[in-house]
Amino acid sequence: MPTELGLLTNLRTLWLGHSSFTGSIPTEIGYLSQLKKFQLINCDSLSGTLPAGLGRSTSLTSLEVVGGQFTGNIPTQLGYLTLLAKLILRDANFVGTIPNELGTLTKMNTLILKENALTGSIPTVIGGLNMMTKLHLQNNNLTGVVPFFILAPPACNLSGNLFSNSSNAPATCAT
Repeated sequence: MPTELGLLTNLRTLWLGHSSFTGSIPTEIGYLSQLKKFQLINCDSLSGTLPAGLGRSTSLTSLEVVGGQFTGNIPTQLGYLTLLAKLILRDANFVGTIPNELGTLTKMNTLILKENALTGSIPTVIGGLNMMTKLHLQNNNLTGVVPFFILAPPACNLSGNLFSNSSNAPATCAT
């Protein structure tokens, strides 16, 4: 993916679907201060990590990465994206834990982190996201107990994880 994308400072939407770009997402993507929507859909030749610099794109309201051969953790710097309403990082091989910093994203209504290799428990700070209407964390390696706040989202799926109390999970959330 060309680093020159970082020069398009007035860019508001970047959608790359089924592209043949190879390599990693350039750190310069964080220079796009006007970027509201960033979508990488089925760009299977992209790899590397999700740049921490994305946290500088503070106008982002929607960030979607679906597919790809990514490695590494979900950057904690995404917690700086205070306008972010939709975060979808799906089927992209992310590892590590769900960052507590995502709990600061008070405008978040959609959080989909399914089909990765995430571990650890669901951070309790996620329960403070009062705008949340969709939570999909299925098919990871999440452990611990299903938190009480999982009752709230009307669209929720936690199946395919290793929760110790999945039989006690609310009916509104598939485990």
